[in-house]
Amino acid sequence: MAGATETVLKILAEKSNQAESLSIQLIEQRPLKSIVESYVHDSELIEIEHPHEITYTCRCSEERVCRTLALSGKQTLAEMVLKGESVMVTCQFCGKSYKVKVATLRQILESLKAG
Repeated sequence: MAGATETVLKILAEKSNQAESLSIQLIEQRPLKSIVESYVHDSELIEIEHPHEITYTCRCSEERVCRTLALSGKQTLAEMVLKGESVMVTCQFCGKSYKVKVATLRQILESLKAG
């Protein structure tokens, strides 16, 4: 934050640490002004009219879940495959769950061995 003093930065960091999870606030559809107020210092906020709709969308996908699983490494993936069970992965941002089948886990593992 260009031009912000150490004091302001410290206050913002403290407010951010004290604020309830952003994901929870969005899921509960709290008013946007209320959400912003939980993260900023006590200055009065002024709402500015604009034509843009503000929405929360998560860009999680099965492809991203598979890329994330690949980051767990060959040994971990091999153990998952050996268990012979699908793996449930939940997005930490939106809460959507993905069921990754053993065949997909094998494909991820094979791609790591080939690369």
